[in-house]
Amino acid sequence: MKVIKRSLAIFLIAIISILGLTGCIYDKKEETKTNSTSVNETKVKEVDYSPYYELINTVTTGLINGFTDEQIRDMDVSVVFFEKYYRHLNGYGNINDLGYTIKDIDGNGVNELIFGFLAEQNDDKELGCNGILDIYTIRDGKLAHVLDGWERCHFRIRNDGVIVNRGSGGASTFGCNYFEYKNDTLTQTEEVFRDYENWFYSNERKPAYYRGRTGGLGDTEDINSLQRITKEQGERIIASNNRDYIYIEFTPFVPNN
Repeated sequence: MKVIKRSLAIFLIAIISILGLTGCIYDKKEETKTNSTSVNETKVKEVDYSPYYELINTVTTGLINGFTDEQIRDMDVSVVFFEKYYRHLNGYGNINDLGYTIKDIDGNGVNELIFGFLAEQNDDKELGCNGILDIYTIRDGKLAHVLDGWERCHFRIRNDGVIVNRGSGGASTFGCNYFEYKNDTLTQTEEVFRDYENWFYSNERKPAYYRGRTGGLGDTEDINSLQRITKEQGERIIASNNRDYIYIEFTPFVPNN
């Protein structure tokens, strides 16, 4: 799905002349550590966060001036950024509702870089939170992509640290995955998946196999490993997990003028 969407974006952007816009780019490459805010207060480690600021600058430049074909093909960010720019070129997309923040969400002393939708400008406003698209961390001095979403698949973080993923692969498939993220380790703790009228469930703790772009499980073998449940049971589980979300303050990549 990601390849198809990015290929489509490349084709569409290629036939549209890039606007010669300019803008102010985030300029904090020299900063090597950032104070963190997390549920569990932890001493901030000495970490080089320059890869975060380089990515912030690249995304900001792309949203303002356009992404190159190479960036659309290879850059490890949510496809939403490319789609938003294309829509902006055609006069019906809003690049001002995308933002970022840097904070320690797992309490290990290393700040994560988080990209997402500004809550006041998207459907999550009623929940008092926001939609998270990408989460990055620093591993061995390099940028590492923890989670990646798109417009019909994004994340929220609860007060207890649980990362909630809601994703849809179309009208017939829908899934909710629940993750524990501690000490830079992502563990899936629970999942609910609907395939047409069939509902499935698991509360097995296992290394996270992220499958957000399909809204749930990717093949029949995986489905058969889950417990069959009723629609009513699935909806109750989803409702019980849809609570206590953290509001994360995002800085817009491209503020409204």
